[in-house]
Amino acid sequence: MPALHLATFTADVTPPLGHPLCGGWIEPVRGVDDPLEIVGVILLGSGAPVVLAAVDWTGLRNEAYRTWRKAIADAAHTVPENVALHCVHPHNTPFADVEAQKLMAQVPGGPPILDLKFFDKAVAASADAVRSSLKNSRCFTNIGTGQAKIEQVASNRRVLGPDGKVKFTRTSATKDPKARAEPEGLIDP
Repeated sequence: MPALHLATFTADVTPPLGHPLCGGWIEPVRGVDDPLEIVGVILLGSGAPVVLAAVDWTGLRNEAYRTWRKAIADAAHTVPENVALHCVHPHNTPFADVEAQKLMAQVPGGPPILDLKFFDKAVAASADAVRSSLKNSRCFTNIGTGQAKIEQVASNRRVLGPDGKVKFTRTSATKDPKARAEPEGLIDP
């Protein structure tokens, strides 16, 4: 049986002052209380490497997602299909959609969504961190797992009434106590 190794990586992906947040839906960066990071682990020793990573951004769409995954895959000597890249989804962080930014750049006075040079820099920093981490992989022999039911973390956004029509809509900032008190809905616990 091959020896199993893992390497961990992290890179700073904090946007510069003035950068759009949440795709331009909220006020741009005014200051930084906590730097944003991409954090990941690379599993090695049984076939092509597998990368699990999370980035402190609102979301990655389309070309942005494909570009970042490919850069990480190339740096880890694997294929993009072996890279699980997820966003933590805080709303006061970048929301990357490269194609949308390119379209907005063609509109006179169009609001910015994403600084493409900064995006490229964040992707490159991530790939560099992956490459560097491979020099310091560590053997592991055991894997621990756990299981627990998750409660009151997520819910259906649309709450249906007895007539099958939308009775309430919920967002991450729903203040209406009646809407908040409704059952969670079809959420995987």
